Amino acid sequence: MNTNTNGAVGNGGNGNITKKDNRANTLTNRMLSKFEQSNINATIETVLTEIPLTNLKNNSNTVRPSGEHIDVVTKMVELIENGKYDPYRYIPPIVEPTGANNNTYVVISGHHRLKAHQALELPTMECAIVKFKTERDRSLWRQLENTDGFDGFVKNVPYRDWE
Repeated sequence: MNTNTNGAVGNGGNGNITKKDNRANTLTNRMLSKFEQSNINATIETVLTEIPLTNLKNNSNTVRPSGEHIDVVTKMVELIENGKYDPYRYIPPIVEPTGANNNTYVVISGHHRLKAHQALELPTMECAIVKFKTERDRSLWRQLENTDGFDGFVKNVPYRDWE
């Protein structure tokens, strides 16, 4: 299984480990654990980095063909506005580089957070940059990210489970 962490947040070469570094290492370990428990082959390129919203592209989320649910987006907006959104606490939005220049990304998971950031007209969103080995790995992550045992920030089960 290819689950290395090229480009993970480090200590800046000064030899001192900061609280932010510890939080990044914990986040990395949690992400790797999620990939491993589902047999997903992926490489974490960067654990947490701010990406301009203009560089983030929505994918056709086949797990949720009806799109994002407004109640979940609204709850995310409230959490962000009230300062209760902590990107280190939960698995961050997962994005994958697209194109030759690698400065645009497709959102693999975290669509509700993207919509919330857009609604608030925020310029950036903190994301994890991940490369999945196969389409199977990418699709499996999309399907499992909000299931029991995964620690998504605001759970959004498929609409069929609401009834």
